[in-house]
Amino acid sequence: MVHPKPICTSTNVSHIRLKKLVPTFYHLLVSVKERDMLVQIARYKNVTEVEAILSAWYDQYNMSANCRYIRFALAASLELWSSNALLNKGRGEDCQVVEALKETDKNVKLKTLDFILRDLNNNNDVIRVEEKPSSKGVKADIRKDDLLKKNSLYLWSKQVNSNILMGQLESISCQWQGTKFSIYGSRLVSPDKIITYKKGELNMPILERHTSDHGRLLMAVISLKRVAKHNYAKFILILEEKFKREVETLNFDNAGLNETSFLSDSTDSTGSDSECGNYQDENDEEFVETVMTKIKELKFDKANLKQFEVWEHLLLFVSEKRCKAKQFKHLKQRFPLH
Repeated sequence: MVHPKPICTSTNVSHIRLKKLVPTFYHLLVSVKERDMLVQIARYKNVTEVEAILSAWYDQYNMSANCRYIRFALAASLELWSSNALLNKGRGEDCQVVEALKETDKNVKLKTLDFILRDLNNNNDVIRVEEKPSSKGVKADIRKDDLLKKNSLYLWSKQVNSNILMGQLESISCQWQGTKFSIYGSRLVSPDKIITYKKGELNMPILERHTSDHGRLLMAVISLKRVAKHNYAKFILILEEKFKREVETLNFDNAGLNETSFLSDSTDSTGSDSECGNYQDENDEEFVETVMTKIKELKFDKANLKQFEVWEHLLLFVSEKRCKAKQFKHLKQRFPLH
């Protein structure tokens, strides 16, 4: 049982951080081919084996984007392992780059670099990543990102204007602390309450003999990309249906025009702290039900994705696959192909 503890309460919005890991919030979604590649990675224990599988993969054509990503990530990781770069925990790659810039330009402020996936059409963030080479500054990053997720949810709520539909949306962020990778999510569970929780925690192995950790990390990253895109696709679907309805009824929703709005990456919380709970559900319940139905029908970006929530499902899948392979081999022996 998770007991929420308030960590930040403003005038109108209480922000709750769940202290324990909530695994049900995170879903692993990979194709059969992606899973097979990651299983191969997890089995290898030395550089020779990794180089051999990379050579075989680079001979293959017509790979999907995620399969090419797995191949590239393994090749890049092999370079890091071979150079022992990850054994030096006191330095971060991005920090080194900025330090080099500062040596030639004294006006460049030393700071780590962020990754932001943003929709340029409306300046909404899909996912954000903060990075620190060590534990120093991580707590400040997390506090800042809690505020950014809060601002994102606030802006989305002003556009969506429905408690029910907002319950379908999640603001996602990530934090690198050296080789540790943490995934966080936030949801607006009511007009005056936001919950933040840890979706998962993984590690980038510093040596090649821990390739099972590497396969696990890559599976999480690929799944995270799909989950983030699917989450944002739901937001876009809601807006499209809402705008379509406004055009049909000749009635624009101007709820957010009476106050100053801030971008989702703004750390100025003045806008997000004011009257965050003042939006109301759509009066048309039929409209909300229609959108909810379309959200449930919204598919992920790739068909034939596999999701194993319990270990038994995976065993059954592997067993069935092996049985089919044996049956095919038996048929070939009985009826040779010439």
